[in-house]
Amino acid sequence: MLKKILLIAEFLVLFISFPLVVYTEWFFIPRIPALIVVSIYSLFILLRDKTFRSKKLINLDFNKRQLRTVMIRAAAVFFVLTILTWYIKPELLFTFVKQRPIIWLVVMCLYPFFSAYPQEILYRAFMFHRYKYLFAKSAVMILVSTATFSFLHIIYDNSPAIVLTLLGGYLFSKTYDKSKSLTLVSIEHALYGMIVFTTGLGTYFYEGFR
Repeated sequence: MLKKILLIAEFLVLFISFPLVVYTEWFFIPRIPALIVVSIYSLFILLRDKTFRSKKLINLDFNKRQLRTVMIRAAAVFFVLTILTWYIKPELLFTFVKQRPIIWLVVMCLYPFFSAYPQEILYRAFMFHRYKYLFAKSAVMILVSTATFSFLHIIYDNSPAIVLTLLGGYLFSKTYDKSKSLTLVSIEHALYGMIVFTTGLGTYFYEGFR
């Protein structure tokens, strides 16, 4: 019983209180460094857990069909977001690439390692393993992972960020649940993030691109 209470408390602190503190600006917390710190904590907990296999953190045990599905889905997302941006916010379309090509290239190189992968450690590998006693059913775990991942993005204080991460979070959670591969889901997350910044929608995720 005590273990369950502690897990619930930890869950509330990491996935509810942390985003709220950043969002309400009770005190200043740099977003990316804070995310990395929380991810390091989750990584520390995972590595101390004897029931967790550390090789899961960098694993290539997914098949070509799964990778092909991720790539095709990413291509579809790129097409849809390009059309959507052109239709709703044409002034944003590809502006990051055209106006700040060097910074765009830096983001393309760093995003997979300093944003996508840490988030997937926290919201997929850690959450699915750590809280399996709280959310035993796969469907419930996917729902919780999706909802908390989207909730994290309240820190950007705009509805597009919430909607996009709700949809993305569901796909990431499904991919991880099926493949059990942190590497595969990190690739998918990285591709979607790079697409968002390339199409111009990165303005909803980082004020510096506005």
